[in-house]
Amino acid sequence: MLDRTTTFVSDGAAGRLTARYGFDEDFARRTGQLPYFSLTGTVWRKAGNSRWVWESGGCQHDVIGRRLRSLRPFIKWHLVDCAGTPMHYIANGEYWAYGYKQHERRPGDPDPVEAFKSTVVFGALTDDRLPDLSNPLKVRDWLVSRLPALRPAMLRDMEAAGIQVPDPATFAKKTA
Repeated sequence: MLDRTTTFVSDGAAGRLTARYGFDEDFARRTGQLPYFSLTGTVWRKAGNSRWVWESGGCQHDVIGRRLRSLRPFIKWHLVDCAGTPMHYIANGEYWAYGYKQHERRPGDPDPVEAFKSTVVFGALTDDRLPDLSNPLKVRDWLVSRLPALRPAMLRDMEAAGIQVPDPATFAKKTA
């Protein structure tokens, strides 16, 4: 895992962001799964006594995108395994395409189309075009047809930044 830190001033207060990113191969070996790319952040604020105080942490993609712009191209790859498959790719894609309609939307829920795009790493492929999101068969066919092209796209992005992508063949996947 790699770390990148920056300091900034926001609303007159000093802040510090540390982004951690990469493939956690040790975790993958312990859990019998392929390693996933993750990009998370921790934000600290400088208190009046000059000590750094934890403010927030986790999936800080908005903050990372603003404060560490060089990491912006990798946000889309968060929770994509080293074989190029986004976590729960088919299930999450289908849910955000049409399954969410079974539930009442609440304030704060994401926009379903934007959530769909994020879940399936939309835009990672140069020829990405949204399928008819109201047609479950077309959505599934679209998801399955583009999956083989995701790993080469991820490899290009990662290799351009010097991020090593583990070989999926070196990891034993757990079976159900």
